[in-house]
Amino acid sequence: MASAVINLVTGINGAGKTLWLLQHIEEMRKREGRKVYYFAINGIKEKGVLTEWEELQPYDRKNPELARLNDPMALWSLPQGAIILVDEAHKTFPNRKQGSQVPPWVEPFAEARHDGFTFFFVTQVGGDLDIFIRGRVGSHWHFERSWGMERSNMLQWEKYKNPNNDRERKDAKIEAFKFPKEVYDWYISSDDHQVKKTIPWGKLKWIVIYIGLAVICIVFAIHKMWNGVSKDEPKADVEKASETAQSVPTKRVALNATIDGPEWASKLKERIKGQPASAKMYDDTFKASTFPKISGCSEVIWDNVYRCTCNTQQGTTITTMSLEQCTFYVKNGWFDPSKPNGNDNDNLPTQGTPATQSMSFASK
Repeated sequence: MASAVINLVTGINGAGKTLWLLQHIEEMRKREGRKVYYFAINGIKEKGVLTEWEELQPYDRKNPELARLNDPMALWSLPQGAIILVDEAHKTFPNRKQGSQVPPWVEPFAEARHDGFTFFFVTQVGGDLDIFIRGRVGSHWHFERSWGMERSNMLQWEKYKNPNNDRERKDAKIEAFKFPKEVYDWYISSDDHQVKKTIPWGKLKWIVIYIGLAVICIVFAIHKMWNGVSKDEPKADVEKASETAQSVPTKRVALNATIDGPEWASKLKERIKGQPASAKMYDDTFKASTFPKISGCSEVIWDNVYRCTCNTQQGTTITTMSLEQCTFYVKNGWFDPSKPNGNDNDNLPTQGTPATQSMSFASK
């Protein structure tokens, strides 16, 4: 998502918002050749990497007089076309009581485009920022870090949104943001890369339980379908298979008596690797008594990982089925033209039956 005139970046400490912001603005500066002014980012001068960036005034988190811009009107005296980054923006532009007068240093944000400025305001909670500015936000990025890992989920909107509102979260474009380790050396942070990894074993326990239940449902459905298919097999096929089985020893004796050496070995060679029955020796004895049918499909969604598989009536995975086909069957079910009309309980499963499973997991 492209930057707007007024941009808002939110997220709790350690979520990676400063890492992303410094990298994003530096790329923007190099690409567009614009001046960058910043406030309330520790250690940029000391690190000596972002030498083209200018600090608006000395910043000391422990000194109340320097913890916010003493003269916010100074922003409007900066050169046209400047990129302006304000961390701890809720201190410089705090939210006001409803109906109170808009401060003179806030009113110019209504026409900030005319000066060619691009603002980036950083705060943990967007609702703490002045409502006049919030209403003019053109791009909102919100960062959520999971389990102390070196990455975050980045939610993006084209206006200010409340990330804690489920309905507004559905409108977000979500991307994974992997922390750029080189940016650690651009500033001094006590949050982004000092958070310990914490694995929520309680959540993982329930995820494992859900997956286990899904597997049990699939196995049960396959077993049920297999029993139904076995009952429907024609008696003639069973008798034919029995006769074929009885004739095998006789032919095997004949082969043993008349064939040896390389010719014998060639007859045992598999035509299809991993399929012993594909050997030439079994051409006259091997007869199919059934064919593979779809008996169950399942899909599992875990964060950005998606998996969908379908199984035959014997419980084997159909490896040649495409992801699109599998997803279609999970959603819409399937029709088996080989099944005769009969009791509804004998029909193959369609969408909503235990043999069709769809599960979704997301880390918080």
